Amino acid sequence: MKKMIGTAFVLAGLALSLAHAGEMIPEKLEQEIISKIRAKTEPVYRKYIGVESTREIISRQYDSRDNSYRGGYTVRLRRKEYFHKKAHYKVLKYVKDGKEEPVWKYNYPTRNPVHQPFDPDTDKNYITRLCGKKTINGIPCWEFEVIPKKETPRHLRGKIYFSISGLDLIYLEGTLARYPVGLKSLTMAIYFKKLDDAYVISKGSYTFAVLVPLFYPHRKFEQTFTSTDDRLIPAGS
Repeated sequence: MKKMIGTAFVLAGLALSLAHAGEMIPEKLEQEIISKIRAKTEPVYRKYIGVESTREIISRQYDSRDNSYRGGYTVRLRRKEYFHKKAHYKVLKYVKDGKEEPVWKYNYPTRNPVHQPFDPDTDKNYITRLCGKKTINGIPCWEFEVIPKKETPRHLRGKIYFSISGLDLIYLEGTLARYPVGLKSLTMAIYFKKLDDAYVISKGSYTFAVLVPLFYPHRKFEQTFTSTDDRLIPAGS
């Protein structure tokens, strides 16, 4: 334990001593940081299969051609988010355009989850590169670029941030490596919080444009969400 704490202080010291933007980060330092992050994150995927939480979602719909407002909804879900299979949820409350609706009317399908950076299969799915430092919500962080090895809707492309002090997962921003049919653009921004020995979603936002004739012609959606009452789902459950 003392050795691990000492190493963390060394890494933090090296981070603070890095020169200004544009200077190359030593490869040895990059590999040390990545190894330490993986030592923290990979065991989580063997110990747990997902996270259960209460998700509050606010969604607004616009015409993507002129940005005119087309309606919106809020929904509260009890959601089980799995690492390797589709999420399941139970609707607790659904309000569309200011009117509370029967919960069965919210029936949006879930998709297979994206492959997570820094999970045990990360070498199969991503290249991760240390770009430098960036402050996220007042927290000095290491900034990593996440580059997908395959162009699929289950692969991410973007940036992921870990705190310099403690190497805690703080923030992810990006998009999908390839869009599924009907999706024209997508950006995401997700913040994380620590729960026991894991990191779970705290809050976030999605902005995406779709083109599905008859159902969603030229539509843009802006969604924000928060997650509370979180519970890790043990392996074997």
